[in-house]
Amino acid sequence: MAKARQKPGKAQTSLPKPGDAFLMPLADGRFGFCHVTGLPTRGIGLAVRGGIVVETSSWVGEEAPDLNDPRLREVLVQTHHGWGPNTWRVMVRGPAPDSFQRLGTIEPRAAGPVLAVWTFWESLAREVLTQWRWDHDREALLVEEKAAAERAKAEQAEAAKRQQDALDQLTLESLRKKRRFSMWKGDRPDKAIAACRKAFGEAVDALIALGPNPKKRAVATVIRRCVEQLNSLDEQYDGFIETGEREELCREIDELVYAAGLRGSSGMADRWREW
Repeated sequence: MAKARQKPGKAQTSLPKPGDAFLMPLADGRFGFCHVTGLPTRGIGLAVRGGIVVETSSWVGEEAPDLNDPRLREVLVQTHHGWGPNTWRVMVRGPAPDSFQRLGTIEPRAAGPVLAVWTFWESLAREVLTQWRWDHDREALLVEEKAAAERAKAEQAEAAKRQQDALDQLTLESLRKKRRFSMWKGDRPDKAIAACRKAFGEAVDALIALGPNPKKRAVATVIRRCVEQLNSLDEQYDGFIETGEREELCREIDELVYAAGLRGSSGMADRWREW
């Protein structure tokens, strides 16, 4: 039988070498197999620099195979869901996850063409199982995927409803009292956080001063001023607005616009933001 799996979620510390062979746990309790081939001799060439090329086998079994088993050399060909046919020889970065059991070494052959795909080690195992089920258990797979898609759609609708309910309860007065960007503390400069809060506070006051039912142009002027302040702050503090901060700032601005009475005007910040 296969060796007991090590605790998942922990990363091995060393990069694998060409020939290193791994037993991959699949979601149904079985195993797949892959091995490192190194750098490709043809295909996408220099785009692979910095990555590890891994060849994924179509083999699936319930226990660790003999490394001399010729079936391990049968490369997975992706055809499920209308893909491909793609030979599943792809690029990954970093060490294999600790859930992958190193079985030993398989003599690496010259690598064939490599898909122009960067992926995660865990994706190799998902691809093996998906292709196996497509070939041997397709009807059940499609039923499960349809059910999962329906659940996701329902969850998205519920999330959208909660978001809309929250927006409908917003007022400019409530936004004046809101404490923003608390999660940034420790990760972003305190002065930058304070300046962002000040910019939003000034924007809320300016929107309130416009009175009820302000014109869209007047609201846009206030929002533009706020966004341009944020542009300056981002430059002043060495580009502190990254993905997470950008998404939060855009949400906050959308709230200002909505609370000011404009509907269907989300994304207004995109007109002027430089972050």
